[in-house]
Amino acid sequence: MAPRNRRPPAAHPDAIDYGPALTRDARGNLVSWRGAALVDVDTRPDGDHPTREVVGARRRDGLIDLYTRGSLDRAQFAAFARFRDDLSRADGARAHDDDSGVRAAFSAASYGPGDAQLDASARVAGAWQAMGLIAAGVVSWVVVSAGSVRDYETCKRQRNGSGAAMLRAAADRLIAYYDRRPERASD
Repeated sequence: MAPRNRRPPAAHPDAIDYGPALTRDARGNLVSWRGAALVDVDTRPDGDHPTREVVGARRRDGLIDLYTRGSLDRAQFAAFARFRDDLSRADGARAHDDDSGVRAAFSAASYGPGDAQLDASARVAGAWQAMGLIAAGVVSWVVVSAGSVRDYETCKRQRNGSGAAMLRAAADRLIAYYDRRPERASD
């Protein structure tokens, strides 16, 4: 028998729609629903009306959770954050520091990946090699895909705590790798 699709709890007629991935639980707390990404729900003052509050949701980052719980120290967290930045740059993403909105026109000379993207690709390849093949799985699961160490250990049928130990060892090797390399050039 195929499982029936679960429906979210019926909303109050005057309820506010917080989006397709959030609903209220039995205690009235906003929670993610049915396979949606883990989110942190918070309220903040509305910029236009200081007396009102806006409810917002941000995707939960497992790396920040590990750091706040003390499973990763500051240097390990910084190394993984730098690794994620390098992954983004290697993929072609880049941040613009100016808010002018003016961008250079496309020219044939600028076709293909830039030097910053190629440098980031080389750093990423070196970082993966430095962390090692064994640790690559847990790093990919937690750092790249924003999963949890517990879910990784359950999926891979590993002993409780072994994923966190592998992640810390990979972070230490990543710190050593980045310490041997010169600082990256800003884009």
